[in-house]
Amino acid sequence: METEIEKIRETLSAYSNRQVVLNYYEDEELVQRDGLNFDKIIVTEKEIQFISNNKVKASIDLSLYKTFEVSNDFFKNYFALKNRENTLAIYFP
Repeated sequence: METEIEKIRETLSAYSNRQVVLNYYEDEELVQRDGLNFDKIIVTEKEIQFISNNKVKASIDLSLYKTFEVSNDFFKNYFALKNRENTLAIYFP
């Protein structure tokens, strides 16, 4: 995942002052959906942080995922973090 950090940082840094939807899948089944508004995104070596009013509204532990994919097949502004059986879809409506 270390080689993916720069790709994630470059891709997600374009998004600010908007809404994000986080869909968590286990074996292709949706198990959790979170939506939130944020001011900016910070990508560190360990996590993605969604910041609003200088507070972390949500964070994603990057050690749980192996790959980062840009997918415009379904929606514009749709990305996915994946490991073998789990996917976290990140969508900016």
